[in-house]
Amino acid sequence: MSKKTGLIIVACLVVFIIIRVNIALNYSSGPGSAEDYTPDLPIAYTGTLPCASCPGIEYELRLEEGQFTEFKRYIDRDPGHFTRTGSWEISGDRLTIETKGAGDRKEFLISDERLRLIHSDSDDISGEPDENSVLERNSEFQSILDRHRELREEGVTFLASGNEPFWSFRILEGDTLVYLKPDFEMKSRSLEIIQKESGREYRADFGSEQEIEINTEREFCQDTMSGFKFTHVVTLTEDGVTNQGCGRYL
Repeated sequence: MSKKTGLIIVACLVVFIIIRVNIALNYSSGPGSAEDYTPDLPIAYTGTLPCASCPGIEYELRLEEGQFTEFKRYIDRDPGHFTRTGSWEISGDRLTIETKGAGDRKEFLISDERLRLIHSDSDDISGEPDENSVLERNSEFQSILDRHRELREEGVTFLASGNEPFWSFRILEGDTLVYLKPDFEMKSRSLEIIQKESGREYRADFGSEQEIEINTEREFCQDTMSGFKFTHVVTLTEDGVTNQGCGRYL
């Protein structure tokens, strides 16, 4: 092969590579392109992220319609639990979450089964995120979130539950409270709502002098059986007996 022919081949290869790179960049960077990942909401990812001043951060990220919820527990630190909510968006295979006013923005590579942290404005993450900063999809938590989505579609705005003894209640649109225990269900005839600084107080009247009082406080709460995390601590008092559980707004 002559020197001239070799130069022509090399030049053609260079032009081909440049064209392919430009096509790839234009295709992947366009907003709303067909390559944008679309998660089947709701979805939950869990894992442990590296921590700058502790052994690690147990981390959970939930994506739901209109917002994300972030749960963090700093291992061997007290207090160690923190909960945040905010907005999220996806461009291509990149998920961006941001808490308004908190100066906390994170970017992840997203797929059906995992997230990988690639950028964080938070100073609690140690070093640069790498291939170890991975969160796995949590199918057990997602099944609970799927059930919560169904309840929301049925008109439930808040739900809570407790274990041993087992109880739960749901607040429906229109301010009706449904109280449930094993083999027992009743709906309130009236529901009084008192707004407090960090939560709400509910007083449900079921008639026949049957009444329960409920207090909700916006504070991290973890179900003792499933491990599912909630945004509110709930205290329910019935006939002078008080039980504690967890709840969340849907």
